Amino acid sequence: MLTFIRMEFLKIKRSKLFYISLLSGIALPIFMFISAFYIHALDPNRVLLFSSYLTNLNMYMNAVLAVFLFCIIVSYLFGREYTEHTLKSILTRPVSRKKYLCGKFLMFLIWILILVTTSFITCCICSILGGVEGISLSIAVEYYLRILMGGFLLFLSMSPFVFIGMVMKNIIPGIICGVVAFMINMIAYQRPYAPYCPWISPFIISSGEIYNYSTGLIVPILILIIVFGIGTILSWLYLAKSDVPL
Repeated sequence: MLTFIRMEFLKIKRSKLFYISLLSGIALPIFMFISAFYIHALDPNRVLLFSSYLTNLNMYMNAVLAVFLFCIIVSYLFGREYTEHTLKSILTRPVSRKKYLCGKFLMFLIWILILVTTSFITCCICSILGGVEGISLSIAVEYYLRILMGGFLLFLSMSPFVFIGMVMKNIIPGIICGVVAFMINMIAYQRPYAPYCPWISPFIISSGEIYNYSTGLIVPILILIIVFGIGTILSWLYLAKSDVPL
């Protein structure tokens, strides 16, 4: 499995999408920082706090940008072996279909962690250089763990798009699914049914807003686990039953 992950990482290092995704993760906190200082220029009495900056990063990362970006990454990561006709050579011993699917999911999770960490580091650098108030190590660790939690929970909700990416074998469906998921988030956010939506609930849980709803914490987590299970099972069945193209 470790060899498979190394192979996947070498492949994505040569991919333009990997660097575009990193650039997106870097650009988001920079644009947020510029926007915050523009608002501060209009209202000098308004103070930019480090905790508020990180809270907004969590929201824009896990509820807006990541939902769209992860759908594209999933379609690329799981569909490229079909479009590049390399799946036949991969699914040979000792790489079974089970190891292949698990390795792809693990690589996707690693990609998410890299993006989240890149955005967080950029946010911290902007805060230090820009003189944001209230900077402390304890706040940084707390919000980094929150953002990581949101990214991991969002990873669970992406498994249905894995199945779509394997079936369609194209990145275009990933873009469409990302737009649809983004629109669903915009409609569902701050509505009573928001915790039941698997693409906005990761942010609601990681930010602590889940306690503002009557559903509690168990129900949205169960929904995420069920969504992950359904998408994984469908992906496995498709990979196991379908013929591998040459």
